[in-house]
Amino acid sequence: METVDITKVDFTKISFDKLQTLIEKIREATASNLKVPEKWKQQVEVWKQNGKLKHIYIEGDGSVFLAVPTRTQLQAAEEVSVNDEGKVNIYAKAERLMADCYLGGDVTLETIFEDTALYMAVAKYCLYELVEAKNVISGLC
Repeated sequence: METVDITKVDFTKISFDKLQTLIEKIREATASNLKVPEKWKQQVEVWKQNGKLKHIYIEGDGSVFLAVPTRTQLQAAEEVSVNDEGKVNIYAKAERLMADCYLGGDVTLETIFEDTALYMAVAKYCLYELVEAKNVISGLC
């Protein structure tokens, strides 16, 4: 894998495609360096039998393991998050996904819900990265 010193990248002069490629390289490097702590390896193998899961590491707090949500869970989170006026409350959606997908880890779900910094970190992850989508290229026909 080619290494890139991001401190020397002029982001004002980089194309969108090159920026996406750079972001993917950073994600791949980070994911490949994230190891499941020894104390969780056995439990992770049990969880994997029930489907895909994601491991996130929160610096200073430890590991959190989340199941990849099913379409039913995504739909339930969407339904909970829409208010009477049809507006989406992203925090309600994230909270439902956390509650449905949390498997375990060094940080309890209750602690995540009580600690704003932890909540925001995990909520962002649940909303934008927990579900891997296929890349789509679109254009006018």
